[in-house]
This record gives sequence, structure tokens and C-alpha cells, in this order.
Amino acid sequence: MDKINIKEKFQLFHEYWTPKILGDVNENHIKIFKAKGEFVWHKHDKEDEFLLAGLIM
Repeated sequence: MDKINIKEKFQLFHEYWTPKILGDVNENHIKIFKAKGEFVWHKHDKEDEFLLAGLIM
């Protein structure tokens, strides 16, 4: 598996709330997105979701 620099990937796009796929692990997509404003917590009935929040500068 190749290493991915998440900070570099965030610099490749500027849109908010548009998930980008970084890769796949065990048939699951690993995605990132830029958020702006309030994040409304939600759920998906037929899939799991993992959210890792952090400050990327």
C-alpha cells in the first residue's frame, strides 16, 4: 500500500462538501472533504461511515 500525504491531497481541490476518494481498503472507500459551517450529524442505514476531523493548514 502506498503512503498518501493528506495535506497535499487537500490542496488539490477547493470545493466544500464534495468528498474525494483517496483509496480503498477492504472494499471500502477512504474519502476526504472540506467542510464549512455546521456539520449536521447523520446516519446511513445501509453503510458505515467514519469521520476523522482535523485542522489542515
